[in-house]
Amino acid sequence: GNVSLEVQLHDNGGTDNGGADVSPPAALTLQIAHVNKRPSFLIPVDTVKVGQNVYTTQEYVGPAFVTNISAANGPFSEPDQQVSFEVAVGEQDQTLFTSGPNISANGTLTFRTAPFQSGNARITITLRDDGGTLYTGADTSLPLEATIVVGAVNFPPFFVLPSATVYRLQDAPATPVAFASSVFPAEDVTQQALEASQSLTFRIVPVPTSDPVIDFSGVSVTPSGVLTLSLLPHAYGNESFLLSLVDDGGGNNESAPQLVTVLVNRTNWPPSFSLPSRVVDVDERAPDLP
Repeated sequence: GNVSLEVQLHDNGGTDNGGADVSPPAALTLQIAHVNKRPSFLIPVDTVKVGQNVYTTQEYVGPAFVTNISAANGPFSEPDQQVSFEVAVGEQDQTLFTSGPNISANGTLTFRTAPFQSGNARITITLRDDGGTLYTGADTSLPLEATIVVGAVNFPPFFVLPSATVYRLQDAPATPVAFASSVFPAEDVTQQALEASQSLTFRIVPVPTSDPVIDFSGVSVTPSGVLTLSLLPHAYGNESFLLSLVDDGGGNNESAPQLVTVLVNRTNWPPSFSLPSRVVDVDERAPDLP
């Protein structure tokens, strides 16, 4: 603001004989210019964690991510100023987002994650006011950093059974055969590439039955889908088991189980007999035998 003053000069000569020791007053106006103070804010928790999104983008809205938002740092108040946040993301981290991150004037953090992307993004946040920088003023806060963690989500593995029924003959040997196909760590092609390093294992769960035909100690399906099936001796009929695929990625790491039915057809074996003796004595006087 402005301060009006009157300035007079005094000397020590006194006022004897009609003298004057004070000069006429001179008007002086002091103009005190406003110096803009740096805005400030706080980030109570500087890490935001969200899960990876897959087929569509996912919007995150985090209210009160930034608090104590002030247009002036310290005891000074600049209530008439407007403030806005600026968020900078490293170039290598920008692929995590399709929009944002942004922070509104009230401190709400918003961003939209990109499909199939995961990782950590370090962001730098500053607050700017509209007070300008005249007279060495400052309109930008000190920068604060935060981290957005887009955690990788494990997706269940996938496989196809061209046929869910296996036919065997009674007492057939345990011969490996191609069985499951399209064995992948995930169903989506893009996600398959992201989870290509995972190890896959088939899980076999017998369905209870009173007439078993399968020797489950000798049943396995390799990660490439090759089935080896052992049968109980002389057993025939049908028995089922549930087949699922498990990866080592943790979380949602098992496919939906598929029902497999084994039909063991009875084999007609030739009849048998024994001869107590391979020699038959016949009296030559005996009549002809029929």
